[in-house]
Amino acid sequence: MTDLVPYFEAKKQAMIDRLSDFVKLESPSHDKVATDKFGAYLKQQFEAYGATVAVHPRDSVGDILLATWNSNASGKPLLIVSHMDTVWALGTIDGEVPLKLEDGRL
Repeated sequence: MTDLVPYFEAKKQAMIDRLSDFVKLESPSHDKVATDKFGAYLKQQFEAYGATVAVHPRDSVGDILLATWNSNASGKPLLIVSHMDTVWALGTIDGEVPLKLEDGRL
């Protein structure tokens, strides 16, 4: 376990930068265009890391992405489920709820 601490400490700024990029893309829950824009960004990022990405279109809310790595590998698969919406209305980050790093919290 302790071997992981230095690894993640070294990656801390990169993780903050990536999460900041995600938040800045703003993807309100009921804004299909904005959520799909974020989905297209994630698709590009996943593919850059070697994933095969399938897009499952939806009519009124953001499309679903299924990113797969090493699909033919032996052993048990690992499933990670997440959501792509940032909930807040477009523009919130520029006013009411700005993105900030304070007291070690982003």
